[in-house]
Amino acid sequence: MKHSFNDVARRHIFYGAAVVSVVVLARTTVWLTCVLSAILVVAQKDSGADVRFLAASGIGFPLVEAVAVNGSRNTWSYVHPLPVLGVPAWLFPLWGLASIWIVDVHRLCKGMCGATITLDEYKSLSVR
Repeated sequence: MKHSFNDVARRHIFYGAAVVSVVVLARTTVWLTCVLSAILVVAQKDSGADVRFLAASGIGFPLVEAVAVNGSRNTWSYVHPLPVLGVPAWLFPLWGLASIWIVDVHRLCKGMCGATITLDEYKSLSVR
């Protein structure tokens, strides 16, 4: 399965919706988490992203961010964080979306050079 420019461009609608959701729903953690999770599911189905890759990035990156938030007094903070971690629940699906976006940017850059990427190539990127 190849990913055309149009496929990748269409997914940018999801990424834009995620950004708008964060801005509009920032103070309603439960709603924002639900909306971002729904966008992540749709983007995963559309992109064919490896669920293990999304789980690793969707859990790993927020945990690294939690270390940064809790490990220093001079970093950022969140309005409604999870009690133990210090980061909000919506950060987990947002990082999952960000990981799909990063791969899509790679696809776009590779496509501009005249190359294409297959689903198998994408999966090999996801496992590393």
